[in-house]
Amino acid sequence: MDPNAWKAKALNLRADLARVLRDKGTADRVLTQLRDRAPSGRAAAWDAVAAPVFEQAIKRRPGRARAVRLVMGRLWDVFNSGAAAEAPGRMQEVMGQ
Repeated sequence: MDPNAWKAKALNLRADLARVLRDKGTADRVLTQLRDRAPSGRAAAWDAVAAPVFEQAIKRRPGRARAVRLVMGRLWDVFNSGAAAEAPGRMQEVMGQ
């Protein structure tokens, strides 16, 4: 599988990501930073970029935590496709909240 194939698939999640984050700009920033940092390590990129954004989204709107976690899980699956299937520590923490 092409290691960059996740980028095209992630664009399909952009609308869902913007919906749960309630901010299209933040959704675009997360996707861009994940793309830029992926070559240096997917787990590290996820912990630095996506995990804090999702944690804040859950704290701001606890009633939407399930929706946020669903989109976060889908984005991780896409982002991690073709790479080692290991969830970074911060993702496990957020998913367990």
